[in-house]
Amino acid sequence: MNEENNAPAEPTDKKKDFTEVYKEKVDEGKAVKAASNALAQENNQATDNTIADQQADNILAALSYFSFLCILPLILRPKSSLCQLHGRQGLVLVILWIILSPLRHLGSFVMGSGFHSFFGLLFVIVSVYGIYLAATGKEQEIPGIGKAARFLRF
Repeated sequence: MNEENNAPAEPTDKKKDFTEVYKEKVDEGKAVKAASNALAQENNQATDNTIADQQADNILAALSYFSFLCILPLILRPKSSLCQLHGRQGLVLVILWIILSPLRHLGSFVMGSGFHSFFGLLFVIVSVYGIYLAATGKEQEIPGIGKAARFLRF
């Protein structure tokens, strides 16, 4: 009798079933983890693409304030509200520059070169402000220019 009590117990069917179920659950857990990792990787790639698109929009929008380059964001990113806003504002600045340029020269003839310099400096300041707004991704109108830009539709 002592020998029977000291002998290791033989595995029963219940222990085998538990071991098999455990292994199956571990395998399922590994499969779920692999699927979860794959999903996370896809989401990271989607986020990276979105960030890259935002940066490209910011750069194109900033180009809007460099004279005739304002056409680029209007053509290349027709669905980007940021590019459209800054492209239209840049176009308004170019149109104002062309229309007001003769007045600038006439004013400098009548009032002196200070008027010519002030007029040019005003356009530079407005352009730098627009570049700042575009580069930071802000869809904010430049006072006065934004109202005129709303009338331009492409």
